[in-house]
Order: sequence, then C-alpha cells, then structure tokens
Amino acid sequence: MKKIICPFCFHKFRKADVWFRCDNNSCSHKSEDKALNDFWGQNQQRKNLAFKPEGFSLFGSESAKCPKCKTSTLKVICPECHNSLFKDMIDEDSTIISIIGGQSSGKTNYITVLIQELLNRCYTFDAAITEITACGDVYDANTGKAYNTAHRYREDFYNQLYNQKVCHAATRRDAFSNRIPLIYRLVIGKHKKSVFLVFYDTAGENFHTADEIRKNAEFLKNSAGIIFLLDTFGIDDVNKKLGNISNKSYRYIFDPVVNYMQNNMSSAEQNEFKKKPLALAFSKIDTILNDKNYDIPGINMQTNSSFLSDEKISLNDLYAMHIGLNDTLRGKWDEKMFLKNIKTNLGEKVCFFGFSALGEMPNIDGSIKNVKPYRVLDPLVWILHELGYPIPLKKEKTMKKDIKV
Repeated sequence: MKKIICPFCFHKFRKADVWFRCDNNSCSHKSEDKALNDFWGQNQQRKNLAFKPEGFSLFGSESAKCPKCKTSTLKVICPECHNSLFKDMIDEDSTIISIIGGQSSGKTNYITVLIQELLNRCYTFDAAITEITACGDVYDANTGKAYNTAHRYREDFYNQLYNQKVCHAATRRDAFSNRIPLIYRLVIGKHKKSVFLVFYDTAGENFHTADEIRKNAEFLKNSAGIIFLLDTFGIDDVNKKLGNISNKSYRYIFDPVVNYMQNNMSSAEQNEFKKKPLALAFSKIDTILNDKNYDIPGINMQTNSSFLSDEKISLNDLYAMHIGLNDTLRGKWDEKMFLKNIKTNLGEKVCFFGFSALGEMPNIDGSIKNVKPYRVLDPLVWILHELGYPIPLKKEKTMKKDIKV
C-alpha cells in the first residue's frame, strides 16, 4: 500500500498509523504538544489532545473518538510532527510536486506568479485548484500571527508583486514564515485525480552546510516530481556577455544537492529517484531571448505556451524548448560537463525549460510596471504528464527529447 507523505516533515507513514486531534472546543484536555513545538522550534499555543486511535481501519473515511471527551473528530495529523493534514491526503494518493531553487534564481517571484497563473488558468489543462487551509494555522510566537496557505500567499507573495508592483528581494534565511509551506490541491480530469503542490520558499543560500543540504535533499527525495530552478545569469557565457552581473554559478546549488544525494542514498534509492520527472528550468530567459546575439531554437518571446490558447497540451512544443536549450548548453554555452553529470546521475527523465516570471527586467529599484508571465506553467504541466495525470494532449507524433552531450 502506498505510503502517505507529510508535506511538513516529509515523514512517510501508512494510513493505519495516522493520528487525530480532538476538534471539540469544549474538550477540557488542552495542553502543549511537544512534537509540534519541537518541529517548529517554538510553542504553538495549547492544543486539543493529539492521539492515535485504536483499531483505525486502513480503508474508508472513518472519524476517531477523542479518548477524553468521546467526541468524534475528522482532524488528522502527522504521527511524527503533529501538524494538521488535509484529510484527502490520507484518503487519496498523496502525490507531492515540489520546487527548489538557488540564490538569485528568482524562486519567490516564480512561486508567486506560478500560483497566480494556476488560480487563473489551470482550466486550460482541465484542472481546478484549491488552497489548502485545512492543514491548519501555524502560529508564529515572534509576531503573534497565525498563517495558512491563503493568508500567507496573499500577504507574503501576491500583494508585493501584483499590488505594490515590486519584485521580491532575496528570501530572508532566518524568517520563521519561510518554513511554512504553501499547499495547493489540483484536481485534474473527469475522474478528478488529485495532486498536491507544496511550495517552500527557503532562502537560496540554505545550502551551505551538510545539514542544510540534507534537509533539502530529503525534500526532493520524497517528492514525486521536482521543478529545479536555475539562474540563467549564472551560466558563464551568458554572464560574461551581460557584463558579469552574477557572482554565482547556476551549479552552486545544483551540484552540492546532486552530490549529496549520490553519496547518501542507497543504490535502490538512487534508481527510484532517477524515475522521477525533474524539470530543470532556467529563469529570466526573456533577457537572453531579447538579446540579438542569442537564438535558442524552439523558443522565442513572441510564442507563449501553446495550451494557453489551444487548451490542448503539445508535448512537441515543450520538447522543442528542451532540445533547443540542450543544443545551446552543449554548443554556444559550452556546458557539456553539466549535461554529462545530468545524464549519468539523474537518468533520462529530465527536461529543460526556459521561463520568465516577470516577462521583462525590473527597474533598478525593483519596481515593475506589468507582470507578463512567459511559460511559467510549462514545467508543471510536463511533470503532471510524466506522472500519468489525465491532462488533455494534442494528437501528434511526439519527437524524442534525449539529452545529448
């Protein structure tokens, strides 16, 4: 039986091992929850009783009775960290797709725009989206605020970029709220298959120590699909032509994570990881495509994702971008060793993407007149296809997308 994955601590457990929390406000048994407090590193206010029910069935949608007040509850929690979970994560397959990105990759802007595009446009690939507030509020003792997905996205992401028209600065490494994931549920196709999107906006420099890399590697290892953001300005050839505006190679984050996973996973785990779809997405691609010195076959700023107008997914449209970037990495950008490492260590289920969250370079002060997303949904749509979700495909003879070194 497939195991459930907690989107907070990434602990895997069987449905039979799920815990519950009493949700009767009149229940007299409130106390500090040590597991929950230990996970967050601060008190999460007094909580109703957390308990493992006796004789809980592996099947169905059973509730459980609080052993103190005998009231039935449907509030499920992770048996490890005691964070509240969305009940459908227990009743359905708990597939998680995650995003990771290094310093300067524009991850916060990407997450902001990707979520907004999903909220506005996911119908184009026959999906509906829900913000998961049922995972419960996370309390920040430092600010006195309680966060959930809807509140946090609006306050920490949407308002700054879409209302204030200011790009997000580098994510603060020590901000408590950055540990709180944004969790969304996509329901796809007429059979209503669900997938859960978990977005962590961790600081890009959180890759300095082995412990930090380990946490990020666990995050990736337990995800069904991964969008790995890479800073196009971190490519040596691009950086030189732009006047050395970046001091970090795009491999500054990528290589340590891959090396850690290769050295700390068993052969079986490595083989399992290679089966996962990995979208390697180069950010800020608009700067390159608007430069007359660059011509990447299969991608241009005049042609956005074809499914935004056709309402059918063309795999050839996505693969043309992959092939064009592969050829450019192999040729003009002289990144053959990068391609070799991918082919050797990550297997064949890899696809390159180029996107722009903003659509244009912001002003020096970080302000931007209009947000014009370019191909931000492509990596996610491809991963959904690779995972077998019923997205609407255009009938066509699909081209090959091998990585050529």
